[in-house]
Amino acid sequence: MVERLVEGGYDVMEVALPALITVSNEVNKPRYPTLRGIMAAGKKQIPTWDAAALGIDPAHIGANAAHARVLKLYVPVHEAHCEFLDGDTTKRKARSSPCDCARQSSSSGGGRGMTANGARGVLVVAEVSDGKLAGIAQELLGAGRRLADALGEELAAAVLGSQVGDSGTEAIAYGSDKAYVIDDPLLASPQPDAYAAALEHLCRDVQPSILLLGKTSLGLEVGPRLAFRLQTALGSDCTDLRIDADSKRLIMTRPVFGGNAMLEMACADCFPKWPVCVAKPKRRCPVTRHARERS
Repeated sequence: MVERLVEGGYDVMEVALPALITVSNEVNKPRYPTLRGIMAAGKKQIPTWDAAALGIDPAHIGANAAHARVLKLYVPVHEAHCEFLDGDTTKRKARSSPCDCARQSSSSGGGRGMTANGARGVLVVAEVSDGKLAGIAQELLGAGRRLADALGEELAAAVLGSQVGDSGTEAIAYGSDKAYVIDDPLLASPQPDAYAAALEHLCRDVQPSILLLGKTSLGLEVGPRLAFRLQTALGSDCTDLRIDADSKRLIMTRPVFGGNAMLEMACADCFPKWPVCVAKPKRRCPVTRHARERS
């Protein structure tokens, strides 16, 4: 039996062996080596293999085979700023805030572009909770709207689940240009393989420039599976996403070394090739409903 933490509770699964399982630090108390164990370890013959012994082509591993390239590694400068906002009410103060996503996410207008390799647009995986868009979906739609406007392309939402209700219409209200709804009883429970298969089929049909998922229990499992199936770059734990003005490449920023440094990376191949980004929640402002109509 395997127990894992998910949003709102725990999943308990019965797993057939052999199985590959990743664990958190709560799984057990640390074991310390005994004197007998240390002496026995010195007598053990431990085989050591290299890539040649394992029959692995060196071109398929290491930096040469990576789908992403490191652009910058730096230590962030933490600064505190205080700003007084004018306004008699909370809504008026929010409108004067520089983080007014409704104003930042204006529609780009004009024709939607298409890249050289046929990929186009930004696709957001909009998770559903109790028949409505989850909070992380609203955040990602705000981030996706800004990326799509910077590229001059469309923003689409992939709404997956069972009995999703009007979540597709809700995604349009939060700034998406279109929505793809996959409503099936097989998606009632968050089974990563089922979601990955559905999203792979959708991505190959739609061919988005960028695919955004939230850092949820589902996104953490679906993201790597999907990146492997699509043979593209994976950006995990992303705290910032932006489009380089000159190259039009997606720049993904994520913390490394326990959050003591930040890493900027980009897709290694000719941009874009469906980079999959798993973004941390509560790192960006969600677009308010009907924001594009008001901007």
